[in-house]
Amino acid sequence: MGFLRIYGDYVKLFMKASREFRAAFILYQISIPFGLLVSYASIWIILQNFTDSSGSIAGWSIPEFILLFAINATTASFAAILFWNAVLQLGTQIREGLLDILLLRPMGLIKQLVCHRLGDVFLSEAVVGVIFIFIAVGQLTGQLAWTSYVFLALTLAGAFLFQSGAMILLGSLSFWYPKSDELVYMMYYGVRSFIQYPISIFPMIIRIVLTYIIPYAFINYYPCLIILGKAQTTLDMTLGIISPLVGSGIFMLSLLVFSLGRKRYTGTGS
Repeated sequence: MGFLRIYGDYVKLFMKASREFRAAFILYQISIPFGLLVSYASIWIILQNFTDSSGSIAGWSIPEFILLFAINATTASFAAILFWNAVLQLGTQIREGLLDILLLRPMGLIKQLVCHRLGDVFLSEAVVGVIFIFIAVGQLTGQLAWTSYVFLALTLAGAFLFQSGAMILLGSLSFWYPKSDELVYMMYYGVRSFIQYPISIFPMIIRIVLTYIIPYAFINYYPCLIILGKAQTTLDMTLGIISPLVGSGIFMLSLLVFSLGRKRYTGTGS
């Protein structure tokens, strides 16, 4: 609770400072969600032009696509508010010597990084993502059981932990390779873009990678099989049910890897 109070104070100071450049802050919040809206528009165009006679693609209707997309986009935005500047730009902070300054302070390094800069550019993206979730759920109301709403809440929590863990895990590579920025961006944005769609539409090799090697499918696809009642096999059911636990596991693993990287770090001049 002590850290939450400190973080709240940092957020208040950041928001107060942003008032000095109010126009720029407002323009950021208006312009940034356009990337999310363009992604959604591209998916909507595909669905409008390639759906079958039942109005779906591979058994997924437009509202189901929206929910799949929104879970990924929303949880990524909330994770980025906390961790984008904290860890995905860790290589830059190491090269510029900023990390050495933070290590002199008594608070833990991840907490220092989180408090150092709020991911304010993702605030409006998070709001748009939440709106998409409400739109999708509203259109699926008659299809969802009460247990689906409970599991949706668990899914959002697990997906947030997964997204946060992925950012920390990939950011931690900078302790070993300070110039790994391009690899980090490719692994986070490039590979994660696949889960904007049901992975069942991809070849088997891609499904295996997204399930067992770079398991982004646990963010939204497998949980949606449970939420939407689409699990057709015991394996689908099992992978869907454990998805929130996978998110928690990825987050715990990321903290361990970050700690190992922190221990081997000896300073900018090393």
